[in-house]
Amino acid sequence: MPKVNDLPTGQSTAAFVIPRGAEGFTLWSEQAVPLRVRVNAPASATAATMGFLIPAGSSSAPKGMTRYFVKQLDAPLEVQIFHSGGSTISSGVGYEIFTR
Repeated sequence: MPKVNDLPTGQSTAAFVIPRGAEGFTLWSEQAVPLRVRVNAPASATAATMGFLIPAGSSSAPKGMTRYFVKQLDAPLEVQIFHSGGSTISSGVGYEIFTR
């Protein structure tokens, strides 16, 4: 599975793009910090923009989420991730895109 872009602490980051024609995606994390995930919008730790939560995980117990779309995407979507773990995350977070 590909890894996401580096994720600096305390800011929403464009992690990856779901391409046109995709049917869904899965996102996983081995990081010891929770991640906040939003699609086509910045993510944060505040109530209005916190998005989906991926709880803290580990290499032996990764955490993640899977989402399927009702139909294939007509346009690409950008996945944004926020965390406040104290340092930039450069590994241990990956994704897979579902297509036909």
